Amino acid sequence: MGEDAALQNDEEVEFKTIMMMALPREVDEDDLVGSTTNSMLYVSCNLPIDDASPAGRLQRVASTFADFKDGSYIAGLAGFTNFVKGVAPTSFLRKTAGEVFSKHSLLVTNVPSCTVPVTVPKQGGEVMREIQMVFPNIIPQVSIISYDGRVNANIVADPSLFAQPRELGRLWQEEFQRLLDGC
Repeated sequence: MGEDAALQNDEEVEFKTIMMMALPREVDEDDLVGSTTNSMLYVSCNLPIDDASPAGRLQRVASTFADFKDGSYIAGLAGFTNFVKGVAPTSFLRKTAGEVFSKHSLLVTNVPSCTVPVTVPKQGGEVMREIQMVFPNIIPQVSIISYDGRVNANIVADPSLFAQPRELGRLWQEEFQRLLDGC
């Protein structure tokens, strides 16, 4: 859309996302509130925007995420993250977070929600038709949430970076359609 010269000339372009990964946690019957606290890791993933085929891009992303599911990788990343958080001063952690965000194009989060319709409030309320997750961040944020057999997604980004937000939305929908058509 922006007619980036590097993309037009088939140059290698780095386009990375930060993915939030939730880790399993034990449920402590004596501390149910504490049991709902998320344990998160953040992984960096190159997105293959250089591949012209939607199926090719999807396959490469799936392959990368299959590697992320390796138990030893997750244990190593979690151990390192917990160690650094435990010993590093706050100033270092803030600087590091800024550096990490500055080297990525977007942040993606995916939240599985209820698989059946939910009524709010439970007694005498209305059935929720959809759930949206809107999360402003310091880099563009893509949020995906599933609910009742459907998937809702959105992009929150600085409008000064996207002069034509409706066009971005149209292209995003078009890409999903191309993926569906290729299945």
